[in-house]
Amino acid sequence: MKKIISSILLVGIAGLVAGYFIFAKSGGHYINVMRLLLPSQNILQGIGNAVQGVEKMRLNILLCGAAGALVGLGMGIAPRVVTRKRRRK
Repeated sequence: MKKIISSILLVGIAGLVAGYFIFAKSGGHYINVMRLLLPSQNILQGIGNAVQGVEKMRLNILLCGAAGALVGLGMGIAPRVVTRKRRRK
């Protein structure tokens, strides 16, 4: 069980990092991580986030992390399934 959870976390975090490097670029520069994590503090910042597409970037980065977590789940479960099939034969 520990291997499954650790593989989910490890590959999920790798997916988040990959998503950041793929989607968080705006105007030739990467957007600050804190800007992606924290909500807008005022209306002007909210308008700036809307113009730069920060919400879409957040969604794409989270989807990459979720895809990574699913891959990690598959990697954690696959050795158990293969081992069970070998035992039955």
